[in-house]
Amino acid sequence: MNFTKIIFSLLENIYSFVKSDGIYSDWLEIQKKAQQGQCLSAFFYVIYITSLLEKLDVNKYGLKINGSSFACPTVTDDMMLFSLSPVGLQSMLDTCHKI
Repeated sequence: MNFTKIIFSLLENIYSFVKSDGIYSDWLEIQKKAQQGQCLSAFFYVIYITSLLEKLDVNKYGLKINGSSFACPTVTDDMMLFSLSPVGLQSMLDTCHKI
């Protein structure tokens, strides 16, 4: 079994329930494959965000200070885009949209 099949097998047949005021719901099948807060979700996010950050970092419109890129600072799963012009910001948004 290759690595990809192992990862996808961990995302199949996932069920959960909701507890509210001490009452449990019926079991629900999870439709999304990578849920927020699970270990694999963070792994997938890092894979995704790394390629996006690399593309934004080389974008000629991103903010640079003393040669260092400050185009897209991130904290956890929040990102900001900085550019000195509306055209530059639109270029960066287009890059995000293409990923």
